[in-house]
Amino acid sequence: MENALKHGISNDPEKPIQIRLEIENNQLFFKVKNHFMEQRNYDISGIGYKNIEKRLQFLYPKNHKLRVDKNQNVFEVELMIPVK
Repeated sequence: MENALKHGISNDPEKPIQIRLEIENNQLFFKVKNHFMEQRNYDISGIGYKNIEKRLQFLYPKNHKLRVDKNQNVFEVELMIPVK
């Protein structure tokens, strides 16, 4: 969500930042989708992404799903983790 606010296009009503948060069957589902302007220094495999993966592996080993997708100028992240 931080990257959506930092890198996303938030001042265009035709390209809103979309956030979805649900809990169902003891699973938290979180999705963020945003449009962005291409930048040379924007890297999907940056240090922030690597840190998140390490934290998820530590906290929810083999019990989480993280999908990061970048198509043209749309960035989408989905996360599923168990809730207790």
